Amino acid sequence: MKIFYYNWVDYLDNENRGGGVSVYQKNLLEELSKNTDHELYFLCSGISYDLFNTKLRIEPIQHGKELKKDDSLNKVKRFEIINSRVLSPGHSSFGETEQIEDKEMDDLFFKFVEEYGPFDVMHFNNIEGIPASFLKIKQKYPNTKVILSMHNYYPICSQVNLWYDEKEACEDNYYGKKCISCIHHKAKKEVVIRSNATAYTLKKFGIVPNTKYFYKPFITLAGTKKRIDKKIPDSRYKSNDLFFRVSGIPFMERREKIINIINENCDYVLAVSERVREICLGYGIKNSIVRTDYIGTKFSESYNQIPTPKGKMTRNGKLNLSYLGYMRRDKGFYFFVDALFDMPKELAEHINLIVVAKNSDQGQLNRIYDQIWKFNDIYYANGYNHSTLPKILERIDVGLVPSLWEDNLPQVAIEYLSNKIPIITSNKGGAPELSGNKNFTYDSLNKKELYSILEKIISGELNHDNYWKTARAPVSMKEHSDRLFSQYYK
Repeated sequence: MKIFYYNWVDYLDNENRGGGVSVYQKNLLEELSKNTDHELYFLCSGISYDLFNTKLRIEPIQHGKELKKDDSLNKVKRFEIINSRVLSPGHSSFGETEQIEDKEMDDLFFKFVEEYGPFDVMHFNNIEGIPASFLKIKQKYPNTKVILSMHNYYPICSQVNLWYDEKEACEDNYYGKKCISCIHHKAKKEVVIRSNATAYTLKKFGIVPNTKYFYKPFITLAGTKKRIDKKIPDSRYKSNDLFFRVSGIPFMERREKIINIINENCDYVLAVSERVREICLGYGIKNSIVRTDYIGTKFSESYNQIPTPKGKMTRNGKLNLSYLGYMRRDKGFYFFVDALFDMPKELAEHINLIVVAKNSDQGQLNRIYDQIWKFNDIYYANGYNHSTLPKILERIDVGLVPSLWEDNLPQVAIEYLSNKIPIITSNKGGAPELSGNKNFTYDSLNKKELYSILEKIISGELNHDNYWKTARAPVSMKEHSDRLFSQYYK
């Protein structure tokens, strides 16, 4: 079988962009490379631009993390679109009509498929960095299975995550009118392209980010002056020669057109949780093509090796409670800090707090430190990687996943679960489905509900026996790939 995968960023990206989706894409390709004979292709787009040649083209990827000669991933043929008309990630091209359709890009892509295909399966992990019209490849190759995984809400939301103005979950965009004020400061397209082109050129010469040789030439070539657009041009409709009508219509049209393209061309839309499936259906994606498909993880190996804990979740009457992830509002970090600040001393004194997050806001970190007087203890680690994660997890009794947006299926929640660490989650997104127990879920903005869960855990009213009775075992990469192929072959 000849299989094509798309993600906006390369899974071997030197800057580790793309979060959990890139991790998932790499893991899936590793699984297929090691254990199958399928012919595998990969394409990315929207971040590689050329300082010296602005021609739109597709080329084999000439940068990224180097693989060992015997690495199974060498079997994958990796390509990228250079000088894409659609910037990625999605919010970089917020409000631009090229996200829907672009004839020059369509022609380029169809020519690529003609040269390297036809493919049995074309699986898009998102459509950021390309026009949605790429999905119309189905019309030229009706026997090709076209599949879209919903790792975020880009087809529905120009901001990508149904997260309004970096403040709150967006449950109603008021016919596109709220979209106009969603992103107040958007970098000028030419500035982003020049920055990306500078980075691309340096990487091709082996000068990669996060090294001392990269940043000086990058700043010199890309320029340091930050320039922004204060308005999104596509949010205005010209009604006559004198006035511009401020309108949300373009954003509604974007959603309707992309959903129509999906409905008319995708064999399946794979929702990574039941909550994502509900949201897809609510915005008009056809019920007949939407399937829930929990992604696989390498961490499932740990799950099968670690004994299931029993009894109380505390150690000597103290609860080691952890926040693991990013200092971001949508991830719930600021809610978490506010909840710590307001937490009653009678509860806090029974908690050892463990915060593991890259320090991107010293002020919030100081607020946490200032609460040491009422907590039993506080530990902080400035981020983590896969080599340090096992030591961190050893300290944790319970993880907190306080998402404020409809986080499709947080990677951190899967990592906790795979290591037999129970999680308390907000009611947003797919994370609550991993515990399958409402007693460990609180309303995303309700501190008192969170405190109540913690009190019950500390008292022993809620314990490991309650939790693991309903918890969903993580899906292994083999299980996941087997389920994928059941869709591929249908």
